[in-house]
Amino acid sequence: MSHLSNVKYSSGDWRNNNSDAVAVGIYDDLNLSRQLQGVNRELGRGISNALSANLIKGKIGEVQIVIGKKGTVAFVFGLGKQGELLSESLRKAAAGVSKLCIANKISSVSLLVPKDAKENYMSQAIAEGLVLGSYQFNEYKTVDKDLFELKTAIILGGNKKAI
Repeated sequence: MSHLSNVKYSSGDWRNNNSDAVAVGIYDDLNLSRQLQGVNRELGRGISNALSANLIKGKIGEVQIVIGKKGTVAFVFGLGKQGELLSESLRKAAAGVSKLCIANKISSVSLLVPKDAKENYMSQAIAEGLVLGSYQFNEYKTVDKDLFELKTAIILGGNKKAI
């Protein structure tokens, strides 16, 4: 049994966390929020290019990986309709980010909490999703040399007490 056991809170800039990837949300209207604009700039307009190619839809449960010019890895997760953000959609998004991190052998991720998710239960849902999405039941599997675990997740923004 393996799962993420190190979830941290930070209120600083995601670029200062030394994580292997960053995760940021987008609504289905596909407008770039300030958070997305900052990540997009760091990726060399990688998110804009993915939007132009219709690779990102912003649907709940959708998580896409975007690689920047300098090798920066970003996960863009769908938030659904703007103004209708639910804790369950954040939980699904965070779980999807965890699963993609494990599939792509990324050991640490910084997840940017959407500005609309100010409530305690929203931050808690993100932390729960990260942990639940990283769960792997390997008890009866033969020993796998490629067994990989997500080591650290840093939640940027939201409510520290709920995490």
